[in-house]
Amino acid sequence: GIDDLAEMINTRQTKTLAAGIDQIMADLKDSINAPPREIGHHHTAIVLLWEYHRDPRPDEPGGAWIRDAQPHRACLLSSEAAVVIANYMRLLGFDAKAHTGTTSDICLQKAAVASGLAWNEDGVAVAPWLGKRFGISVVTTDMDLEHDRMLVPRAEQPASDLHGINWRLGRHSSKSAFNRDPFADRDYRDSAMKLEKLKRVETPTTYMDEANIPRVPKRTDMFARSQFGDMGKANQDAATGGYYARKAAPSYAQRRALGAFVLLQDGPAEDAPPPVRDAGWYSDHLKAASYFLGVDAVGMSRCPEWSWYSHDARGDAVTPPHDQAISMVIDQGFETMEGASGDDWISVAQSMRAYLRFSLLGGVIARQIRNLGFSAKAHTVLDGDVLQLQHITVEHRMRLRAETKIADLPRDHPAEQRKPQIGAHGLRHRDPVIAGRPFHRLEPLVDDHADGHQHGHRPGVRDDGRGVRR
Repeated sequence: GIDDLAEMINTRQTKTLAAGIDQIMADLKDSINAPPREIGHHHTAIVLLWEYHRDPRPDEPGGAWIRDAQPHRACLLSSEAAVVIANYMRLLGFDAKAHTGTTSDICLQKAAVASGLAWNEDGVAVAPWLGKRFGISVVTTDMDLEHDRMLVPRAEQPASDLHGINWRLGRHSSKSAFNRDPFADRDYRDSAMKLEKLKRVETPTTYMDEANIPRVPKRTDMFARSQFGDMGKANQDAATGGYYARKAAPSYAQRRALGAFVLLQDGPAEDAPPPVRDAGWYSDHLKAASYFLGVDAVGMSRCPEWSWYSHDARGDAVTPPHDQAISMVIDQGFETMEGASGDDWISVAQSMRAYLRFSLLGGVIARQIRNLGFSAKAHTVLDGDVLQLQHITVEHRMRLRAETKIADLPRDHPAEQRKPQIGAHGLRHRDPVIAGRPFHRLEPLVDDHADGHQHGHRPGVRDDGRGVRR
């Protein structure tokens, strides 16, 4: 519960080289120990609604874990948004507080009605297009904002926009009756992108000489080396205290929550014996739960020994505890990046959004696995012992475009592994030699030079002579 989390923040020591983690943990301790404060001076509310997707069918493969979980999912995701927005506003110099389905000082449904997002029908908030199927979070603040007007009664609303031809065809919005729920006609386990249509092979098309691939220490990744000064003084200054994230308020607002999740990534498994199920059953349920919560792509694979760091951030040797991995992809939103000017706040904020979303959802899935009696840990950008390798290959990136983040969740329970996909040639992998740089900024790993040598290779990974990394 909350008391256990508070005790964890006050007493547990993290072991990570993440820039600025000490400042984040000190800030969290101050927040946990701070006395309750008055918010009567907050005169404005920002109300966030989170839509329910369809309920899983009683006979749906993989649906057992997510039945009756709609309010919990909506509360989890809307709380994430509200907490980040409240922190963002405080960083800008205003006072703000998040109110969620678990902890609130105001009536959330009344706030939804007052903000013009819902009608009051028989004492219940009912939203246009959503009905009663949504969760609510609110941010109260002393920032002066222009208030939205309340809705006129449903009977006086334009029928064509509310449920008629305009809504069905999406004339006034990108969302319509036809695309509102990506899982309306699909099982949750199958994802929203028809990944099951992709062709697969038994072994990867990229040859990995596993016996000769060296393991490298955590301190060799670029985030750590930047802090040590290996990349020059400019990079070191940008990494010190996590300045590259702190310099923009939206990214720093997310990084605080991201740091808190470090404490929840791992933990002991339940003592009860795990349920006896086959690997396919576990895979269906893990995928269904992940997609239900909001992960964009999920893949199961083995987690070979060479994919683990040889030593952790403290220099202690890492003995790989798990031989399987669940890889999750979070879409960063390429359309948003296309609108960036290059000198605004969006770039790092996009990365932090994807990192935060996986830390939240990956942590939930890892906890579910531990609840079943298996061992599992979510490895994230701030704390991980496994390299974020390319378990989900190029077609997934192509469907999500180039702006994605990958993270891994090794575990020891049985799950049916997804076969590699055809067409991975030329893909730029996340490499231990270059781990830490964003995917879309990597230079090609194979570069033919006039001296006849090819540079950028990692031992044990072959080139096929065509400039394609094998």
